[in-house]
Amino acid sequence: MDLIASGAVDGQVSVNRLNGQKVFSVNNKMGTAVVKGIVWKPNGWGINLVDADTLQIPRDKLGREASLDDLFSPGAKRSASDSPPDLPRDLAFLDVEALLPRLSSLSSGGVEDEVFDSRMSLDTLFQPESKVANDSADLLVIGFEDDGETLCMTPLDLRLISSTGRYLSLLASKSTRLHNLLRYMQQVQKQIYSEFKASQDLPRRFVRNVEETLQETHDCTWTQAAYHTVVTGHCFPQVKEWLVEELGERGHKRWEKAATTGYETIRRLTHENLLPALERFTILVSRLRGLSKFQNSKASFGLSTQELDNVLDTVSCLQLLTHHVLITASSELSQFSAFSAWLRQEIETQSTDTSASTAQEMNERDPHIDHASTLEYIQGAMKQSRLVDLFNLAETADGQPQWDIAAEGRSLYDLYKRELRRPSKPNFPEKQLPGLDALLAHLDMQCSAVFHGIAETQTRNIRFGSNICLGKGNTECIDMRMVLEKDVSEMGRSNLYTVIGPSQEAKYVSLFKLEIVIENGISTTVSVQRALVHILSGFVQDAKFEDDEKLMLAVKGESSSKLLSINYRRMEHGAQGLIYEDFDNARHKHGDSSSVLTLNPFDAGDISQYSQHTFPAGATWAPERLQIGGRKGRRAVCVLAQDKLRYRVYDLHSSITDSGEEALPTDLGSEDAIMT
Repeated sequence: MDLIASGAVDGQVSVNRLNGQKVFSVNNKMGTAVVKGIVWKPNGWGINLVDADTLQIPRDKLGREASLDDLFSPGAKRSASDSPPDLPRDLAFLDVEALLPRLSSLSSGGVEDEVFDSRMSLDTLFQPESKVANDSADLLVIGFEDDGETLCMTPLDLRLISSTGRYLSLLASKSTRLHNLLRYMQQVQKQIYSEFKASQDLPRRFVRNVEETLQETHDCTWTQAAYHTVVTGHCFPQVKEWLVEELGERGHKRWEKAATTGYETIRRLTHENLLPALERFTILVSRLRGLSKFQNSKASFGLSTQELDNVLDTVSCLQLLTHHVLITASSELSQFSAFSAWLRQEIETQSTDTSASTAQEMNERDPHIDHASTLEYIQGAMKQSRLVDLFNLAETADGQPQWDIAAEGRSLYDLYKRELRRPSKPNFPEKQLPGLDALLAHLDMQCSAVFHGIAETQTRNIRFGSNICLGKGNTECIDMRMVLEKDVSEMGRSNLYTVIGPSQEAKYVSLFKLEIVIENGISTTVSVQRALVHILSGFVQDAKFEDDEKLMLAVKGESSSKLLSINYRRMEHGAQGLIYEDFDNARHKHGDSSSVLTLNPFDAGDISQYSQHTFPAGATWAPERLQIGGRKGRRAVCVLAQDKLRYRVYDLHSSITDSGEEALPTDLGSEDAIMT
């Protein structure tokens, strides 16, 4: 499937078919960023966006498991690899996570990270590994713009590919998934805290109204008054007035709904989201620990077994705490149900007529009240929920030290287990127990250290060569292509071709050929050669390499414009290409070389063999930019108009015309397709 990605001034990126039909779009929610560049991945599985401030990778539409053809053609399947089985590799890339249930999506409650609120985005982030992805890793290189006018080439040696070997993709995918899981768990923790606080606000307001009156009249709290009423059946007048006049049946329903919904949501988030994420997290860390412990002596991963053991210890501590949260929420929900039933019966009792017949009817009714659970709730969760301690939401007592997690030299899991086993006391413990947020923050710090170790090790395996200055040119009109030599004698050699368009005052298109030799992962530039294309009339708007043979130029004239195609290298079948000469930037100037191809784009006899397409005279628009894509035998060029609103798409592999001119008659896109 042939697609075109385009960006608009408002930051929206659209992906359309060649006929202009929109497939999907990615909206800029902030509304402030301007898209500066769009780059397709070489395999066509996704796009990278660069805006004015940062780099964004949309991950809720395109995945790594399937190509775009697979996404839009449900029946298409990848063919199985015919390579022989490799047991060590198959064991290393065994995907245990695929056997686990899928993670549940989170509700979008106005939190800052909404990437986990849809099934599609979750499946994209945590999709099963494929054999194709196991053999590859994505590297993102970001450059910074300066104010220099001279264009330079800098060789970049990625020795991390050879030093890490076959496990580079495994290391990249597992560490990325580990980071996403950590974000997911932090989001779950925020929602748990939000739900718990919301469930406590309404009951606290109800109790505060009656407690002030009880303090003035009976010098007691609501907890003591409620306990007194449950045990003796006697109700203080102030409590009766509060139950009948203020709380009533409507207030009781609101109280019951707030508390019940809060406990049930905490249980659901803990059981369906947090615990499964911790299980996946443990598996991922164990895989990285295996790499660190049993790695080849020549491999360099940057993993520390001790750091990963500490991460596993913290994860075990989180699992223990999560189970306590689940048990506590279930227990307090059961106790609250009993308390709610008693409170409803008490409201009905205090609201009814006190006549003898009515009192006898109330006494004969069996309300099925669990008084033991009711008293447990009044003495426990009514005063302060145990979840407050587990979440570390209680106010710190004066002089009470915080538990410094990082300073503890022993196993965090053993210390936490010992603290949780202590019987609950009315006073604060010796040290305040770290809550769920503190443990996740500590885990985040530990994982950052692991990621930093990987990044530092791989950074040391990246080598920048010496700058190769190519002179001045139009920075908006530049393209590069690496061509591997097929000759056996040239094994290990490749040529990097670079085309630079002319500046406003010049008429020369410069093509540079850099011969590069790679040995033991280190590249060496053997020679730098240059060829020139002299454009007598018109101005070169853009230049792009079509393939390993041809270069396309977009030339704008006074009345019309043209697309030219030039052979830029000598091919095996004997086709004549440009002649390159050794280049020295300090010595060579434009026109000083004999390797100059002079063209007059608007002389029909002069450029008949180079012309690909002529835009009609008097056309309302001229070509501004070119973008060439596709595969061998199926390539197309997208021509963007000068107004940057319209584009046309042409087939590069159309038939030869009768006059011998290799034209582009096939217009694959709408003649005036508007880029929105």
